[in-house]
Amino acid sequence: MLRERSDFNIVYEYYKELFDPKKHQPFFSINELIQLLPMKFNVNVIMDKCVRHFDQKFEIKILSDKNGNIVKLL
Repeated sequence: MLRERSDFNIVYEYYKELFDPKKHQPFFSINELIQLLPMKFNVNVIMDKCVRHFDQKFEIKILSDKNGNIVKLL
């Protein structure tokens, strides 16, 4: 659902999944992350990376038309 809506929560889920308290501090809230990411990173690139990560993790298959438009996610 997050993927289909292009919801920023997918980035936050990725962040939470990879956060290592031994290496990273502090742990940001979603609102803090929304404010901080655009200062140093291209949010669209990050969103694409997160979507690809979860597509692979959950073995999402994409059915697209001849123009590359997504018809259905399986």
